[in-house]
Amino acid sequence: MLEKITLIIPGRPVPMVRMTRRGKYVKPRAQQYLDYLDTIAGHCYTVRPRPLHWDNISVDAAVHIPEGRRGDLDNYLKAFLDGLQRGGVFTNDRIVTEARVKIISCLKGQEKAEITIGKAV
Repeated sequence: MLEKITLIIPGRPVPMVRMTRRGKYVKPRAQQYLDYLDTIAGHCYTVRPRPLHWDNISVDAAVHIPEGRRGDLDNYLKAFLDGLQRGGVFTNDRIVTEARVKIISCLKGQEKAEITIGKAV
């Protein structure tokens, strides 16, 4: 049985942004976020074509961004969970019972997100 899935999403991770129904069509930052969700979803289909049917899921993520840049950890986590759900890894993110996100400094041009999904203990 598959115990862990690891995704490496190249490019600068995009944290979740607040948006209204209209805002997602007119605000560039909102569109950038939605495009990032599609990027995550595309990577999901390459490693896991069907949803996981585990009761408790653990998500560990590492956000690699240039030194001096920051973002809210909870907004990165929300983006990853939304992207994983959009990518069909699970049908609802309520089954995620453990989550960790860490920010790691990197050089410009080496931005990425590493997401590991596994069974929660």
